[in-house]
Amino acid sequence: MRKQNFVWLTLGILLTAGGCSIQYWPTAKAKQMGIPSCAKAVGGGLKISYEAPEDGVCYLADLTPTKIHRLLVTEEIEADSIFEFDVSDAHSETLETLGIEPYSKLVLYFAPKACLTGRNEQP
Repeated sequence: MRKQNFVWLTLGILLTAGGCSIQYWPTAKAKQMGIPSCAKAVGGGLKISYEAPEDGVCYLADLTPTKIHRLLVTEEIEADSIFEFDVSDAHSETLETLGIEPYSKLVLYFAPKACLTGRNEQP
């Protein structure tokens, strides 16, 4: 009986922790940078490729914990178009200008045009 309770408790903890580990919606700091609350995190890292399912706006944010959070790129994108960002393809001057380091935590958010139009938010 005790073993069964332990299994259920462990399963519950794993399911709860797994569901909370990914932040899909913008954090309060991301919203302060101008990322709308209807945007959803769709990628991250130093190499990002995202195909937009519909017209909208991509927001690339630097959320590195040891730095001031900031918005790096805001780009309108059409349905079925691809937003790509790859640190290895960028010139060193561009990376220096953007303040991107190998440890940077970059997050790509996507906001559908429909949610922006209804709220009069523009990139």
